[in-house]
Amino acid sequence: MNTLNRFIVTSLLMLFASQAFAIIPKVIKIERTGLTTLTITHDQPVKGRPSNSDYGIYMKTNEKIYVGSNNSEYSKTVVAVNPNTEGYAIAWEMEVAELVDMDNDNITTIDEMRVRSYGWRNNSNPTEWMTDTHSVTNLSLYHFSFISVNTLNANEGTELIHTLTASDTATFRIIENTDGLFSLSGTNNATLKFNGTTTDFESNKKSYTVKIKAENNTNNKNAEQTITVKLIDLNDETPTAITFAINEETSTAITLKDNLTINENTAIGTELGTLSATDADTNNTFTYTSSNAILSINGGKLKLNAALDYESATSFSTTITVTDGNHHSFDRKFNFTVGNIDDTAPTNIVLTRVSIALNATVGAIVGILSATDVDTDNSKLTYGVNPSSWLLITGNQLKVKSSVATIAKIFTSPIRISITVRDGTSTSTENFDIAFNVVNTNITPVVKQFIVTQGGNSGRLISKNGGTVTINALVTANIYDWSKSDVTGTSANTIFSFDPANIEPGILTIKLEAKNDDLHSSTRVLKLKLIAGDVDSNNNDSDNDGIPNNKDNNTAGNKIQAGEGKTITNLNPDIDINTSPNPNSNSNSGKPRVLLGIMGKDSGRLTLEQVKQYIADNKLTNNASDTATTGDIYDYIVEGLSAVGASTQVIIELTTAIPKDAELRKYSLTSGWDNFIVDTENTIESSTDNTCTNDSTWKTGLIVGATCLKLTIKDGGENDTDGGQANGVVESTISIATPASSGGGCVYNPNAPARFDMGFILLMILGAYYLIRRKRRLIR
Repeated sequence: MNTLNRFIVTSLLMLFASQAFAIIPKVIKIERTGLTTLTITHDQPVKGRPSNSDYGIYMKTNEKIYVGSNNSEYSKTVVAVNPNTEGYAIAWEMEVAELVDMDNDNITTIDEMRVRSYGWRNNSNPTEWMTDTHSVTNLSLYHFSFISVNTLNANEGTELIHTLTASDTATFRIIENTDGLFSLSGTNNATLKFNGTTTDFESNKKSYTVKIKAENNTNNKNAEQTITVKLIDLNDETPTAITFAINEETSTAITLKDNLTINENTAIGTELGTLSATDADTNNTFTYTSSNAILSINGGKLKLNAALDYESATSFSTTITVTDGNHHSFDRKFNFTVGNIDDTAPTNIVLTRVSIALNATVGAIVGILSATDVDTDNSKLTYGVNPSSWLLITGNQLKVKSSVATIAKIFTSPIRISITVRDGTSTSTENFDIAFNVVNTNITPVVKQFIVTQGGNSGRLISKNGGTVTINALVTANIYDWSKSDVTGTSANTIFSFDPANIEPGILTIKLEAKNDDLHSSTRVLKLKLIAGDVDSNNNDSDNDGIPNNKDNNTAGNKIQAGEGKTITNLNPDIDINTSPNPNSNSNSGKPRVLLGIMGKDSGRLTLEQVKQYIADNKLTNNASDTATTGDIYDYIVEGLSAVGASTQVIIELTTAIPKDAELRKYSLTSGWDNFIVDTENTIESSTDNTCTNDSTWKTGLIVGATCLKLTIKDGGENDTDGGQANGVVESTISIATPASSGGGCVYNPNAPARFDMGFILLMILGAYYLIRRKRRLIR
């Protein structure tokens, strides 16, 4: 037999042997292992055909078929118990829900039962698919298990009692109690207690478990059950915070910075945002209330409940209270800023003068415009004029655009003009009547005011590199002589211009002599301070009172500051600016103004050392050394009096109360110190009423302890220190002094003539006589 034949024979013998000795898998045991579970055990590992394999079951007892029908099996799903890597397993579990029905019928033994396997194979013959039917009779279906629930709910912080039950008589014991909160008691330890008095749902632990074992000694059965107690969250916590989510979809501008901003004029009912609360309790409900009726809350929505007006109140606050479902409350204060929007038109349009001389040249200033706007920076208001054919506005100055004489030939004086002021959103208009003044040669002209401009700045502070300086004089006259100026420039009647580029920094003196004729003239002096640096918005003097903006705390035209918190106030009656003046008079409409005196820098109150420094800086004769003031020196100018030679009244708030035996002194740079002259047109009054108003109780003279001083000074009179000329301007420098005999005030004047009185001579003679006699006694 050759090799090939031997191989064939061997293969056939092996095939025959595998078929002859292969063992067909058999079901060897069926038992109930769970409430609805049967476990089928084979004599060897098996697995089903993937495409077509199943287990069928038939169960019948007491002539009642529980599973199957008409002696036929029903297919049931099976699952391998501990299969190997290839899926073979000895035991397979079958889910049979009908077992519960049998329990309900108290069936413990099945009379007839068949289990049929189809399409199964063993691992010794993996190519053969086998079918087997296993029949049993009188199969015990006894099952021991827990029938009480394994999941419980308990309120946080409380105890819970639970009764344990099993499918048969049992004794219970705890086999695992990790948190130590469970205990057993009662018959057969069937009462389970959960001691949850220390539990808190707000902690990290929300549930607790215990493992119980039930034992039936009669049938030698036992079962285990893990019971879980889940905590129920009680509403036992107080809210801890209130938050506010802004409604970004509203058209209202709302921002969250340090507080909330709501623009004025926001519509009532506007939803501002949504409130929410922080509370450790879950599934809570919250209600909100507002302590301020401006806001209302509906369903957590914060709404505006009243109209907001920035001009009435710029801010408000409310306390919002949140209350949870168990009446726990929490408060939080919210601050709100009322946003200012430009919703108010400018008011109170003022033109300081409503007349112009017929001979006024192009560029002459008619007057200064101002207005009041409660929600706009007044310095940012813009002005317009109609008609604009002969008038124009530069900044806040109304100027002549074309020849007044030519316009006067076309229109009859006065001419109605309209001034318009805009704040960027709203516009207001006011009408004024501008009169053309014919120069009355029989009166003395009054230089009402100097208006100084350089570029976009105004005031007495000018810069070397700031360009041309223009000085407008508010005055009506025939002749305007600027030749007495310290600087060289050009003039056109009321306008004088010069370029300071080549002038050394310092104090510049500008003089104007306004004349109607040789008998009726007056001279006004203007002091300007020229600096090398720039004039900006800080050191500019926008109100033309001589005090730079960065040091000026008062912009009223009839006041200047006189030290910290103190003022000098002019009391001249206001003149109706809307009443056209008599063109034949020299009375220009407007208000008398108080300006800083020429020696002051930032205040109308000076010390004696500052006066001396001014004298030294300007190389003047020092004539200020003959008095020592107990208070301060007050230096100021009142301009724009209603007429030449009129009197003006000022109230000075004193820093130092008037002492005993005080006297009022006046000072002139040319003549030095002298007593203030009192007559019918020059008076002194004082008051201890600290309000220092015209309504205070005033008494004639200097009252001891008074802190308010009221002076009446006549233009061109004895106390007007501008040279004694009546020119509609009063210059005044005064101080309160105490005579030397009273221990202060006036002191020795080195320029006074020497004098000897008889008492002094007699004392000298007696002293000499005493010395002579003493000498003679010693000789003896």
